[in-house]
Amino acid sequence: MTFDKPDKLVTSGLFAWSRNPMYLGFALCALGGAVALGAMSAVGIAILFCITLDRWYVGFEERMMRETFGAEYDAYCRKVRRWL
Repeated sequence: MTFDKPDKLVTSGLFAWSRNPMYLGFALCALGGAVALGAMSAVGIAILFCITLDRWYVGFEERMMRETFGAEYDAYCRKVRRWL
C-alpha cells in the first residue's frame, strides 16, 4: 500500500536482498518487454517508467519508512541496497 503509513519493517526474504523487490520486478518486466519488442520508443517509455518508480514511489516510501522507523530503517538501508 504505497500511500498508507507503514506499520511493519520487513527485512527478511526478498527484502534481505533488495529494499524494493516489487518495484525491481516491475522495472525488469518493463525493460525486458521493451527489449523484446525491439522498439526504441518502448525502451524509452520503460526507462521513463523506471525513473518514475525510483524518484516518485520509492522516494516517497523511503521518506515514510524513515519517519516511522527512524534509526532501525537507516540501519537496514546501510545493509541492503535500494535495488540490488
